[in-house]
Amino acid sequence: MNIVPPVSLPQIVVHPASQPAHLSGEERRNDLLMHQMIRATVQEGGQEKALLQFGDRTLWVQSKVVLRAGEQLNLQVVETHPELKLRILDSGLLERLGRSLYLLSDKPDMAALTRDLAARSGSSPEARTANLQGLLSSLTRSPEMVASGGAGSTPQLSEDLSLLARRLGLGYERQILSGQADQAAASLKNAVLEHLGRLDQSMRTVEQGVRPLQQALTQLPQLMSESPDAATRLAALPQGVKAVLEPLLALAQANPSGFGREQAAPLLTAFGQALQAWISEETVGSGAIEQKLRGLADSFAAAVSNGTTFEARTLPLDGGLRDLLTTLLRLVRGSPRQLAGAEGEEIARRLQLFIGREVASSVATALEQTQDALRHIELWQMCRARLAEIGVDFLPLPLSFLERGYLLARRHPEQDGGSGKAGSGQSHSLSLFLELEGLGRLQIDCLYQNQGLYLRFACRDQEVASFLGAAQDELRQNLGETALLGASFSSGAEDPAQALIQRLIPAETHLLDARA
Repeated sequence: MNIVPPVSLPQIVVHPASQPAHLSGEERRNDLLMHQMIRATVQEGGQEKALLQFGDRTLWVQSKVVLRAGEQLNLQVVETHPELKLRILDSGLLERLGRSLYLLSDKPDMAALTRDLAARSGSSPEARTANLQGLLSSLTRSPEMVASGGAGSTPQLSEDLSLLARRLGLGYERQILSGQADQAAASLKNAVLEHLGRLDQSMRTVEQGVRPLQQALTQLPQLMSESPDAATRLAALPQGVKAVLEPLLALAQANPSGFGREQAAPLLTAFGQALQAWISEETVGSGAIEQKLRGLADSFAAAVSNGTTFEARTLPLDGGLRDLLTTLLRLVRGSPRQLAGAEGEEIARRLQLFIGREVASSVATALEQTQDALRHIELWQMCRARLAEIGVDFLPLPLSFLERGYLLARRHPEQDGGSGKAGSGQSHSLSLFLELEGLGRLQIDCLYQNQGLYLRFACRDQEVASFLGAAQDELRQNLGETALLGASFSSGAEDPAQALIQRLIPAETHLLDARA
């Protein structure tokens, strides 16, 4: 179950910046401070005018938002002069954020999910396929390619970042409401939602889907016998079923005395590949079963050579794989007469149980992985909506080489009083909050001003700061025509998750909640 209520629900409207309520004259007597958070109740509602109460005070307000009597509002002071202005905050958004913030410490494998969904998009519109392939290219870009700079890579990296939010589907609901349904349909979020629908159906039909394979396994004793019609029976089976049974038959015919890893690995791999191919139409993570069985080859070969001294419970395997190992061991050691009789029937029954459990587990795992991806996408949407209320753009960076990462951007007003001269006093600031496997936490604050760039690196420790500081010349070269006006390197980088939480949930909110 998706524990994060989807932002697409009709009763939930997420505004990047809510319409502010305008107050005049007497409001300033309330001594409200910039960015202060206020909890208010609508005493008298209206289309353009309403009476608000907070504490023991009341205010008449003018608003473009319809306010209804009894409605509870979270407000934030955005201007105090020349008139008081309050912005309406979405309290539901803050509540949903609070329930989802634990996801910030996770690393979702968006690249693997995108790769699997792109491989399944054969019948999808061209725009979806192109979008998923472009997203996959962005997510799997290596750190060397990012750091190399150059005339060719820098524009491509900039384009990838500018398209990342759209490709992920962070504006999914807004695109649908604004008539951009084609862009919404091409996004990863839409592909995830559609795949969840298929997986829900798969959970209901998994038993029906695996039944032909399980029924074919009941014929295993006859197929392992030395009767003349065994080959005819095998040839009459569907190709997918036959591909699963053939490695098992080869194991039944193997000589235990000469059985080693060289013989075990190909047969177990073929069995895993065939079994995975049978169910991969409905699941994500197409190599899961194959990888499990390939990893079983050494233990299986050792068990065969150890003879009766082998005990499966001594191996660090889950219960299902231990049962399978024991079953395959009985298959290799059984004589033709045993395998054609009661022993073969017991082996077939155990294989049926294993395949039934594995198929159901694969679909359940795929469902959980896809739901987790949707939870992360919707968390990123809520972060964007919340930070937009304070004029900050948020962009997650689920890149493969990052443990965690995101970008915050703000455009500052012109410093020349709005003279209109192109770029005369405009400045832009970016903050990158990263966690890398080798360098650890890294915070990079960038300020573009006066046609140049100021950089401040906050690193995990002084050793990393000194290492990066020694590469300033290389940094200047990679910036190309952009002048580096200043750079500093220090320790004390913030934890990315904690830094984001502090910006999402201001302290004033906690104070108001404590009084409620």
